Amino acid sequence: MRSHQHKLATLACLIILPVAANAQSAISPTIDGVFSISKSSLEAFSNESEMEGFFLSSDLTFSDHISLGLDVDRKTWDPDFTLIDLSFDRLQLEPTYTFANGFYVGAFVQDASLDVIYSIDFDSRGLFAGFTSGKWDAEVYAGETEMSLAPFEEGQFESTMHGVSTSYDISDQLEISAHISQANLPDDSGGGQHNMHALAATYKLNNGYTAYGAYERFKSEMYGAEELDAYALGVGYNFAERGTKVPGMVTIEVGRRDIYDSSEDWTTLAWVVPLGKGEVEPLDSIARSAKGDVRTPYLQFVAHSSGLTVLP
Repeated sequence: MRSHQHKLATLACLIILPVAANAQSAISPTIDGVFSISKSSLEAFSNESEMEGFFLSSDLTFSDHISLGLDVDRKTWDPDFTLIDLSFDRLQLEPTYTFANGFYVGAFVQDASLDVIYSIDFDSRGLFAGFTSGKWDAEVYAGETEMSLAPFEEGQFESTMHGVSTSYDISDQLEISAHISQANLPDDSGGGQHNMHALAATYKLNNGYTAYGAYERFKSEMYGAEELDAYALGVGYNFAERGTKVPGMVTIEVGRRDIYDSSEDWTTLAWVVPLGKGEVEPLDSIARSAKGDVRTPYLQFVAHSSGLTVLP
């Protein structure tokens, strides 16, 4: 298991290298992206609970070719039926080089933790490549993840992972997104796979409203076959498109997650604010899974749920 100092040094290098490479450029760095704050009400096993979240997806651009992506997730869950509070934190950095023809390559480092009684820590790193061309966006990635359970020093699980995501603008109003990812655990770490499949559609109306729907399936072969299916419908209202001075978009989403022989229902209210040229989109939603923002399959699931149904 890498030490905390090693992780900080790695993250620092990912920040310093793009800056150093662009030191002689006359272009001033710009920040584009979107952040969201949200509050969710969940009902599961005849009990109700609340969840609060903060999400940031951004890019620091140094030149026409060099940028640094920064994602931050923070989620807390306070179930009424137990004294245990839960929290989920995720930080991801991804330096990226974009070619003139729209292709790009890069690397990512992700540090995440799920705090229940002990802290379950995830360290991920990998490479990705993709392109943006007209109506199409696509990306592939591959990497590895270490998981450790504090206060133990040695990691309990190691896995490799890979995935692909794509988006297509059918029209100026309708976008379809899909994502498939898989993590493979070696036999000495328990064996099996985590699989995540997600599909989403977003339709922009002419009056400032946006409607969207999403479906995802998380399947784990660890500790036996486990499948989780989730469905969500949401609507957003973009204040800027209506000519008001209020920034961003308000979204409300209802969804259901089928878990074993039971289900979990949720309602989420969120305020999404753009940064720079960022376009507002629901970040606290399973619709985000279809964008491929969170590349690790298990973390992709836990980023917008209680995350305790299955362990990685």
